[in-house]
Amino acid sequence: METNRKHSDVEEQEPSAADAWHDLLTQISELQAYALHLVNAKVDGLQHGMRQIATWTAVGIVGLIAAAGALVTAVVLFLKGVAQGLAIAFGDRIWLGNAVTGLGLLVLMAVMLFIGIRRQQRKSYNQRKQAYAERQLQQRVAFGRNVADHATDAAL
Repeated sequence: METNRKHSDVEEQEPSAADAWHDLLTQISELQAYALHLVNAKVDGLQHGMRQIATWTAVGIVGLIAAAGALVTAVVLFLKGVAQGLAIAFGDRIWLGNAVTGLGLLVLMAVMLFIGIRRQQRKSYNQRKQAYAERQLQQRVAFGRNVADHATDAAL
């Protein structure tokens, strides 16, 4: 029995309603502080990510401009060398070397443009032709005949 009495003395008393209410408010305040900390951390993370994207975009743009400048410089130096070589071949007529080089470049670009356009037109034509063939096949499966068969029958 003595053990029970010691046990009951050691037991803590339940807090009063005022103490419980104070503890609850303290915990709510603590929870608000933690939630605000979490939201701030998420916002800071998003801002950091956006800054990273902006930085790498700027670096990429600067790199692209530098590469384009280097390419233009290389092409100009190459064409200048071709023009000078042709000028020497034409008996030191610099104007003729420049003219032939410029004309050659224009012809080369026109041929490349023509080839590119023709290739694109051919690709587009073949894609449309394939699409119509597939559509006619679907018509044949669904109806037993297709638009081409109907046109052939109507012409006879």
